[in-house]
Amino acid sequence: MRSLSLKGQKISYEVRRNRRARHVSLTAQSNGTFMLTLPPGVTVESGKRFIYEKVNWILKTMQFFRRYGIPRAAANRKRDARVSYLQYRERARDLIARRLSYFNRYYGLEFKRVAIKNQCTQWGSCSSRKNLNFNYRVYFLPPHLADYVVVHELCHLRHFNHSTAFWNLVGETIEDYKEREAELRRYLLL
Repeated sequence: MRSLSLKGQKISYEVRRNRRARHVSLTAQSNGTFMLTLPPGVTVESGKRFIYEKVNWILKTMQFFRRYGIPRAAANRKRDARVSYLQYRERARDLIARRLSYFNRYYGLEFKRVAIKNQCTQWGSCSSRKNLNFNYRVYFLPPHLADYVVVHELCHLRHFNHSTAFWNLVGETIEDYKEREAELRRYLLL
């Protein structure tokens, strides 16, 4: 584990090399640290410069972690994930229900069921039966990213793909959806 001081705040980060990576990336982990991923040929020094460029995002993320008390990773991840899921599922359900209601005033789309799940790889999904599924960890996202996840899945009710028509529909309420999608990729599902 490495650390840096950014604007008086100490941040901890790990360095991971990934031979398939094309770009340097920085992701927030659920234990409050960050993962710096380096593609082949990129030095750790270049990675540190990348971290300094992302100082505002890092500090905002750390503030979010402190404010909302993101559950800390521990030795028994399966058990801890289950406890965290049971503890935060209803809060996530309330948040998602409110945001679905808000955005669906505009879209007017029909859906059958909303499920809150403990998924490892997805923030949300939409089934062909018009059921919406959301990861309980959406609760811990910054509000603008939680809204993006909700709108993304809501729009799949009309376009069950990622076509231009789908993205145009998302863009009707989330104009900066490309930026939000890129920012969401920085958050790991642990």
